[in-house]
Amino acid sequence: MTRLFCVVMVLAVACLGTSAAWASVPSEENSECVLSGLICSSTKGLLCPAGDGTSMTVTVRDQFNAPMAFVQVQVNVTTSCVLASCVTVPMVGTTDVNGVVGFTFPPKHSSLQSALERVLAEPPFRQHVSRGRLSVVLVDLSVPGEFVFAGVDEDRMRYAASLSKIAIMLAVFEQIEQDNLEYTPELRGKLEGMIRKSENRTASQLIDLVGFEAIAAVLRDPHYELYDRNRNGGLWVGKGYGGLGVWRRDPMHDISHGATARQVARFLVMLDAGQLVSPWASAEMKRIMGNPQIEHKFVLGLRGQSGLRIFRKSGTYRQWHADAAIVEHSAHRYVAVALLESTQWRGVLSTLIRRLDDVIVRGYSPSK
Repeated sequence: MTRLFCVVMVLAVACLGTSAAWASVPSEENSECVLSGLICSSTKGLLCPAGDGTSMTVTVRDQFNAPMAFVQVQVNVTTSCVLASCVTVPMVGTTDVNGVVGFTFPPKHSSLQSALERVLAEPPFRQHVSRGRLSVVLVDLSVPGEFVFAGVDEDRMRYAASLSKIAIMLAVFEQIEQDNLEYTPELRGKLEGMIRKSENRTASQLIDLVGFEAIAAVLRDPHYELYDRNRNGGLWVGKGYGGLGVWRRDPMHDISHGATARQVARFLVMLDAGQLVSPWASAEMKRIMGNPQIEHKFVLGLRGQSGLRIFRKSGTYRQWHADAAIVEHSAHRYVAVALLESTQWRGVLSTLIRRLDDVIVRGYSPSK
């Protein structure tokens, strides 16, 4: 008789098929699933699969805590997991004599990854990539319920300047959701000014409103993990944008306004899916990111395209330049994130987004 141990990575809950006819049956209490060092029953299981060859082991034991050999294990990963590289085809394996079976989640989407790497091999991107100065993530969301992920140097923590203001916005909406703040027209106007016009004074006012501690807490919240030591950091706001001093630089890299391309992409993917705070809050944050008032980088690069809408936040300070957006172009929808450190930056990100748009709209093979 086939015995099935099923791990469904939706909310990282393990389900066990049992049968009264068996002399011994899989025990949910004694069995376990470990993903990248984390017990899968933890909400941190939402990290999976990371799109980088993440591994998972499943150990199946019976009600007597004895290993169950030759048990078929099926892992189903659904696209409700919030990292933009989930497999949806069930993965099946059989436990060894110790009751253990391992799985390795596929790396980045091969066709999209190849297309991205071809783009980044072109001038003027090549020199920045070779020097470790450019991080890029591209996520195709064109097929409802599916994520197609590609990235280069996506886990490098960089100074992100005003791009990190999206974390302030998230913390504000968390406070609204908890009834600690009222969403007034005045507050809405301040959020629009901070995101669309990148107003530094307004950003500091909103930091003062919610507090640095609340911002850090939501970024580290296990439901989001937008700042995560296991992923080399991520979004961070530890300093004001004028009028406020330094609160606390990020504990891994000593950066005041930081981000990795992967974590910014996760933010945007969750936002587009209605998974940040609540569906209403996600929709409102996305609306705020629409109609950007600073026309450079991604906005400049996509100017004049018909049938296109962009929801974005950028950042610039000295040699650090960042842009991140959800782009809806005709029947296509995608997330693009670029973090660049260079004094030779003019035209780089506007040219890059045109090439990334070409990749999504004109083609790669999404089935591979």
